[in-house]
Amino acid sequence: MNQKQHDKVFFNRAKVTKTEQINCEKCFEDIIFALRDNYHEFSIGLSTILECLKHSEREGIIPPISDEWWIDVYNNYYKGDFL
Repeated sequence: MNQKQHDKVFFNRAKVTKTEQINCEKCFEDIIFALRDNYHEFSIGLSTILECLKHSEREGIIPPISDEWWIDVYNNYYKGDFL
């Protein structure tokens, strides 16, 4: 990625505009965040946020989070495979 592309991505941060807990058997997420950047409106599920957090933890970017917390989150909210 060249500097111009890097700057375009880095300075186009998304901001949360809404959080919604949904009850939908056909949906893959229980909690959805609506986001908006400089050009788009889009959504991201809690599972993706948790995957980013787990990735950051594994890479040593953030301090370790207790196994108890991950298990609690996994059992209550997560619909993927990150543990």
